[in-house]
Amino acid sequence: MSPAEPRFFFLMPVWGERYIEYLLTFGLPTLLSPNNLPWLPNRAVSQFTFVTSSEDEEAIRASKLFARIEELMPVKFIFLNFYEGDRIDKFNQLGLALKLGAGEALGRGYCLFFHPDGLYSDGTVKHLYNVAKSGKKACVTHGPNSAIETIVPYLRERNLLGFDEVKPIAPRVLAEALLDNPHPDTTVHCMGNPHYPTDPYMGFWLSPKLDGALFRFVSLHPWMVDLREFSEIVQFGAIDHNFIRAHGFAWSDVHVETDSDNILVIGLKPAAERNATPNPRLTRSPVANLAISLKKPSNDIYSRFCFFHGLKVHTGNLDPSWDSFEHANLRWLAAIVSSEYAETWYDYAKLFVGYTVPFFRYTIIRRQPMVALKKVKKVLSHDFFARWHARIFGRLIETSAPFVPEFCAVCGSGTRRCVSGDMRSQVQASHQPVPHR
Repeated sequence: MSPAEPRFFFLMPVWGERYIEYLLTFGLPTLLSPNNLPWLPNRAVSQFTFVTSSEDEEAIRASKLFARIEELMPVKFIFLNFYEGDRIDKFNQLGLALKLGAGEALGRGYCLFFHPDGLYSDGTVKHLYNVAKSGKKACVTHGPNSAIETIVPYLRERNLLGFDEVKPIAPRVLAEALLDNPHPDTTVHCMGNPHYPTDPYMGFWLSPKLDGALFRFVSLHPWMVDLREFSEIVQFGAIDHNFIRAHGFAWSDVHVETDSDNILVIGLKPAAERNATPNPRLTRSPVANLAISLKKPSNDIYSRFCFFHGLKVHTGNLDPSWDSFEHANLRWLAAIVSSEYAETWYDYAKLFVGYTVPFFRYTIIRRQPMVALKKVKKVLSHDFFARWHARIFGRLIETSAPFVPEFCAVCGSGTRRCVSGDMRSQVQASHQPVPHR
């Protein structure tokens, strides 16, 4: 083996009966597919690390899949005293587990962050190896979540899921499963959803042929980081996209994966477990909500950098229609990050003055009333005034057709579509025009 072979330190934090079952049903069965762990040429110098409790070690070792990993590479257990707690306690413990596990790679190699409740497409680890060989120091991407209640029977019907046995899932097959079984948190972030959250963390658009979707997140998961030149791990939380930001990786050293054919990981969680709250009223401007979220202090320039690298989850080929679709979407995003979408009262004041001054100039000084009326229309059509109008006439608006922008960011037409369940079939069934007002 060449000395240039990268050393991989796989990290899997897992504890508790439920997550051990997830590990043996989702995580390990797909990580052990032919083009993942078994394919690696650097297995002899790599290590698989479980961060778990001493009580759970026995259950992991008793599995057939653990024996398969031991045949491939050295395995190490790191023990923590996990305890039952609320959601915050769970994330705090996960953050500690991630820090301890990442320490194994300090000064030695690459750390690869995995989780038990994930489905990994066949070829994901192979692609990560190729990224490391290319000289990149990190690989980041993200995948939407799927509802565990629906995707489990879906995969079992297709013989793609079993307990404690290897079950390879090809990237486009996994993409199909995601599109047919999205988590409610995912569907509500469709840019055509009438209840798009007021505080979103992502947005997605269905492809023109409904053979996939373009997902954009304000954070990207670091699947692989090069820790050979690090001597310590900075404290970071369970929301581990902060790892890249906290450790000062140069953007030129970070590979952002945007094609699900190369890497696709689906997170699985119960449908009732939500990270976003749907707007109980009709969302009059998803674009403005997204723009405001992107400009929050907690979403800095790194978050916007992540957002501009969309993940193409597709079941067919990326043909010219996909290219045109993505290019148009990028042009549309330029408007989102422009100053046209304000986020504070100070910005709104500047916006108002910026439009009213020209109005008076055209009416009083230049005496061009038609131009002035266009200025008034532009002011009143802005999202700030739409929100103000909605607060005053909220009850009336809720019982009438929702306001629709010039075009829908989902399909490019003057329609609003809500998606749930099977995104592609239901979006076709619910594609009903909504009159402009």
